[in-house]
Amino acid sequence: LRAYVHKVVVAPFSGVCSTDILVFQPKEQRVFAYLLYILYGEEFVHLASAATIGTKMPRMSKDFALKYEILIPDNKTLEKFNEMVRISIDSIHANTKSLDVCRKLRDSLLPRLMSGKLRVN
Repeated sequence: LRAYVHKVVVAPFSGVCSTDILVFQPKEQRVFAYLLYILYGEEFVHLASAATIGTKMPRMSKDFALKYEILIPDNKTLEKFNEMVRISIDSIHANTKSLDVCRKLRDSLLPRLMSGKLRVN
């Protein structure tokens, strides 16, 4: 949805989304990082933006995505790339969880601090 905004994300959880959102999931985990690299790349985002349909809520055409051709490296290169990128993705997910904990803590403490029910020495 609105590919020109460069909205490409990895969801660190299971769930549902709008039918306007295209969800990509590799058939084999060894291509996960490479698929993310392709989908997040400037070329794909630019072409996806040009291939959008709709005016109020432009979205990438599913047909465009299915016809987009990519070169796939050999297995050894794929596995090494996936291994390197996966470390970063896992770190991002861990940081996201830590931020959620910090936000909840802030949201529970701040009202008590502001009302004077809780004091800090």
